[in-house]
Amino acid sequence: MGAGASVPDKLDEATCKTIAGDKFDQAKFDESKDADGNITKEQLMAFAPAEEAAAPAEEATAPAEEAAAPAEEAAAPAEEAAAPASAAVEAVTIPLTGLQEAIKAAQEAGLTPLVVDSSEDHKVDTFFSYGSGVCVMDAKMIGLKVAKKEATQEESLDEARKKLVFAMKKGLSLIVSMQQASPPFSDWLDNDDAFPATEVFTNSGKGLAGDSGQAFADKLFKPEDTADTAGMAFSNDDFNVVLTTFFDKDSYAEFLFDDGMGLSKFGPSLFQPIIIQAEE
Repeated sequence: MGAGASVPDKLDEATCKTIAGDKFDQAKFDESKDADGNITKEQLMAFAPAEEAAAPAEEATAPAEEAAAPAEEAAAPAEEAAAPASAAVEAVTIPLTGLQEAIKAAQEAGLTPLVVDSSEDHKVDTFFSYGSGVCVMDAKMIGLKVAKKEATQEESLDEARKKLVFAMKKGLSLIVSMQQASPPFSDWLDNDDAFPATEVFTNSGKGLAGDSGQAFADKLFKPEDTADTAGMAFSNDDFNVVLTTFFDKDSYAEFLFDDGMGLSKFGPSLFQPIIIQAEE
């Protein structure tokens, strides 16, 4: 694993903005930074909104009758009580040469491939950038433009929509390139009229492909997208979705799925992590 691909122990402002995107909190960063202008990885993670901690007070003071649930509910089978709501799928580790086969296996299993590539030269994203049959969406930049106030959420959503529509129309693999960032798919970058992230990330986006995706095509396609198809919107059967990240195998889950992070809304159970072996 290249040292440059993992998350360093000390993070400067630019790196924090890249990872956190529009969730970057300037005030908290300024308050926490050391004399060199850095914070720790743990401090950055602590900035993420603690949704559970922010639960309404009335939930904490629920009526006594709710707290005194029937004994039979409390005695539910241990395996049900212990089963996580969205258990992570076991990661597979492969050489780069096995990538296409691993993606196909994940999609056949109804999962969305999440390719974890911490190589210093980002071999996977480079491979896709030169490949055919794909449409690469720079999700890091889409989120970062909003964080840096270089674009509005509406403008960035439309940028994501255009990539999604192009891939649907042409039957391409939409490569969601997150790089070393955690784009806000659990927040504003999940929009039914522009980028329905829940559907995009479920079953490799197959709910958007072919006849089953017609309702989404009718909503997402604009007149300029149907100018060459007699005004008709349709999605190709071959459309599918693959996610990529530069985080390493020890930190990708934390920075993508922990509370407040980019994929926390969906949970890891939708994804098949595919870890690319480091070259020796």
